[in-house]
Amino acid sequence: MTKDSDTQTKEFWIVTALAVCVLIFVLFQFDRFRMAVRMSDLIHTQIPAASQPYLLVSGLFWTAAGLLSLWWLIRRHTLAPISLKALAVLYSTNYWIEQLLLTRSDLRKLNWSFSAGINLVVLLILFLMLSLPFVRNIFGDHNGQEPQNR
Repeated sequence: MTKDSDTQTKEFWIVTALAVCVLIFVLFQFDRFRMAVRMSDLIHTQIPAASQPYLLVSGLFWTAAGLLSLWWLIRRHTLAPISLKALAVLYSTNYWIEQLLLTRSDLRKLNWSFSAGINLVVLLILFLMLSLPFVRNIFGDHNGQEPQNR
């Protein structure tokens, strides 16, 4: 294996892994939207009544944001790393706001430290992965240069 093909293999796996993670995120968010439509009666018994429109809009918003990031990632657009970082940070913030304002379960009081730890580990892995030199070369260096390997 030459050095060039080894780099291409790394690039393939890193982009594929990121794309699979974003696709899973999109599917979960679309399912959230779908469940908000189908199970409105159950939702009203578990969380405040005003939150069903919120769940519909947020599910749709995060699905659209995830699809846009996925498209940029697959196309190796220079905005892909920025959109992935923004998506991760904004969704993490949204998750914790929802936990504080919408969730009535006593389990959230028990599991918050585990959730916070997992959240920080995932963010750390994502930011470290996107800061690797060969990953930055995949998407360009954010100074207006095009990616090297299209």
